[in-house]
Amino acid sequence: IRIHVPQHPQGESLEHIIEKIRLNYNAISSKNIGIEVSYDFLSDDDLISFLSSNTANIFLLPRMSGRGLSSSIDKALSARKPIAISDSEMYRHINIEDKFLLSKNTLPQIISYGIDHLKPFLEKYSEENMIEIFDKVIDLINI
Repeated sequence: IRIHVPQHPQGESLEHIIEKIRLNYNAISSKNIGIEVSYDFLSDDDLISFLSSNTANIFLLPRMSGRGLSSSIDKALSARKPIAISDSEMYRHINIEDKFLLSKNTLPQIISYGIDHLKPFLEKYSEENMIEIFDKVIDLINI
């Protein structure tokens, strides 16, 4: 299991997070499961490289009603690996696809789905599509 937890200015201290990971690691260590933890800030390219090297990428934020969107999902889409998410509203831009949801699928099921269901999201959130939408908005403003 590879965990990447960069420090967030409004989050818990890195020391507290590492201690939680250690406690949970001790609970599962008898099952021969290794855990690799990283916490350094990664550039976009490094983050996508990290995500691309995983079997699946799992995002487990709590519900968080009324909050923004998780931009880490954009990087996970770019990595083109299976994505598993919680029911957090932070993932509402992709949680319309049931194949991402851990509340409706097991992790092995999500991995078995592969990545074909990522394609509509990759197209919708592509740079080309964003530029096209931006141009349309600019054209409307100039009317």
